[in-house]
Amino acid sequence: MPGTVLVIAAGGLGPNAVWGGILHRAAELKGAVAVIVDGCIHDSAEICASPVPCYACGTVPAGPQKGWGGEINCHISAGGCVVEGGDLVLADDDGVVVVPGDEQEAVRARCGARAIAERAIVERLEAGEPTVAIFDL
Repeated sequence: MPGTVLVIAAGGLGPNAVWGGILHRAAELKGAVAVIVDGCIHDSAEICASPVPCYACGTVPAGPQKGWGGEINCHISAGGCVVEGGDLVLADDDGVVVVPGDEQEAVRARCGARAIAERAIVERLEAGEPTVAIFDL
């Protein structure tokens, strides 16, 4: 499990959390690098203090529902997106993206080109050029 991003398909927002501080600490101790929850979490302050980031649909005060089964390394749908083992999963405060294995190199190349273009825009801004000129508005 070291280096794993856990993606948990829990059907979105609900009245009970599906992930909490104890499960998060267990994942951290096993070497997980991030947790994505298509559902709600509990113990958000504890989870936010962890070095392992967690992205979820929301938080609720009701603790995690117990007694549900699950599967590991299987095809799932989380947030309306298909996720399979080996997919590249990236997340930040703006959202989550899943890149299938066979598209990863092309997406990396497009992202690299975009980063270079945006860096050039910022350099023009820092040189005093107005956005009206930069974006030909």
